[in-house]
Amino acid sequence: MLALRGPADATSPPAALAEPSDGVDVNPSDDGSAPPLELTHDVPALEALLPTHAGETPLVSESWTGDEVLGTDGFSTTVTKFLATKGKKPTDLQVGQSLDPDGAVDILLRLYRVEGVAASDLLTSIIDGWKVDNSDMTVTDTTLAGKPVKKGDFPSAGTESYWYIDGDHVFDIQSNDPAIAASALQAILSPGASGAPSGSSGASSSTAPSVSASALPSALPSAS
Repeated sequence: MLALRGPADATSPPAALAEPSDGVDVNPSDDGSAPPLELTHDVPALEALLPTHAGETPLVSESWTGDEVLGTDGFSTTVTKFLATKGKKPTDLQVGQSLDPDGAVDILLRLYRVEGVAASDLLTSIIDGWKVDNSDMTVTDTTLAGKPVKKGDFPSAGTESYWYIDGDHVFDIQSNDPAIAASALQAILSPGASGAPSGSSGASSSTAPSVSASALPSALPSAS
């Protein structure tokens, strides 16, 4: 079970990856190279709404239902309780994710949806969940790519998230580079556009994911 947690501990990099799950091949290939990721595609319709490239860098996408990612941490229990108030179960939560597994571009995108639940309510529960383990988290209203968004600052983790609502979808764009985040949102608004400015790259060492574990970060505000 992978826990979709916020950056409660500064010793856990924002894009630190969860322990390998049953869906990931962590055995080295015969030639000794890093093993390929075995991606999960429980909700392909969500993946289709996420950018496939950041500039010229291809992004990998996955998707899960909530029973695969909600555990017992503060974020998970908060969201699970919220779902119950709406007559929903963890399996009703849909999560999509797109990132560069090599960490060359400082960008991670997530998409959340629960059929029949207002995106504004879902986002409130997501933010409340992050706040459980991140007392220094602040949320402000701002604009990104000309669109109204909520910005989450996680000082202890040194990362930022931008949340954008479109219909019943909650998009979470994480990047410490506002230009890259804005281009990612523009790519969402204009399918086919790149998710980062051409030439923008260089994710910091604290945000570079490894390809030796699941593509779902365990310590990344999101809605890794």
